[in-house]
Order: sequence, then C-alpha cells, then structure tokens
Amino acid sequence: MLEGWQGKSRAWLRQTMVKTDHGPDWVLETVLHMNDLVAVDDNGQEYVYRVQKLEKPSGLTLRVHSAAGLENAQESIRKSISTLMADYKMRKISVNAIGRIQDDQTNGGHQ
Repeated sequence: MLEGWQGKSRAWLRQTMVKTDHGPDWVLETVLHMNDLVAVDDNGQEYVYRVQKLEKPSGLTLRVHSAAGLENAQESIRKSISTLMADYKMRKISVNAIGRIQDDQTNGGHQ
C-alpha cells in the first residue's frame, strides 16, 4: 500500500502505481481493485464475486456479488491470488449498462 505522499510524488513524476514490468519470465494478467467483479469456477459452476478486501502480500477476500451483508461467511472466499487464479480460474469481468457480463477473454462476453 502507498502512503499519501508516495501516491502524490508518483503522480508528479508521472509514474504508474501499478508495476507492469516484472521481468521476462512474468506476464501481467490483470489488475484488481476493490469492488471489481470476478468470475470464479467452483467445481464446473461459474459464480460472480466482487473484490471485498485486498490483503498483503497476496491475499484476497471475495464476496458473492449479490450479498447484502457481511454476516454470512458462506458468501465469501478468502484465498491467495495464485490459488484463485490456478484452482478457481478466477478472471476479471465487467457488467455493461444493460446488465450483460463483458469478459475480456471471450471477445465480447457472455450472451
């Protein structure tokens, strides 16, 4: 996490807050923010979650996109990002103005 002065100095120097070059052996797959939507494959069934919490160094808490409260622990997943990407095939999605899921990986999304 960046302190306030670090973010301001980066903006002044025109540096991005997201490091995109991790060397020749790594590829940046996605950048996640709070409340972004992600699709997760759980035993062949796809579910939509929102990013609830980003944890240091690589933890992530997801909550079912339709959850109204925080009381129900069964509506959330708390795993490492690498586990979510490998085992749950997590990918970032967005929803357009008429409610259709737009998925960058399928060139146009689900119909």
